[in-house]
Amino acid sequence: MRNERERLSGSDEIDLIELVQGVWRQKIWVGLVAVPVIALGLAYVMLVSPVYEAKLYIQPPSQSEIAQLNYGRGEGTGLAPLSAKDVYSIYLKSLQSEAVRDKFFRSAFLPMLTEEERGGSRDALYARFNSMLKVAVASKDMPDRYVLTANL
Repeated sequence: MRNERERLSGSDEIDLIELVQGVWRQKIWVGLVAVPVIALGLAYVMLVSPVYEAKLYIQPPSQSEIAQLNYGRGEGTGLAPLSAKDVYSIYLKSLQSEAVRDKFFRSAFLPMLTEEERGGSRDALYARFNSMLKVAVASKDMPDRYVLTANL
């Protein structure tokens, strides 16, 4: 009766002892649900190999960030100052360059592999490397922003 009056009066308090007693009365149902869910979770964690992903967002530099590149350029030097757009376009060409990707493949990816992993064909290794490292436009509404994604 007391609980009914408290409920009707709008009390927002929860009686912790009643809650624990209610769960204890339903302990069989709690066990029947919890054990399979925990077992499925553990099986998933043990069987699935982890995938690690790192993302790097690249955006254009500001004019103040490239000020050091313009040191010694300007009037009287014969060299025109660089704009942020010029610097960023050169950077993007290098980022998407096949030569830079191949150099990174040879200098960073191949040395990290064991002798056994390097045993396959170089084309297969390069295809694996390309599937792990992607460069793409970050979003359609910001076409000058790129994302570099590495999966391992």
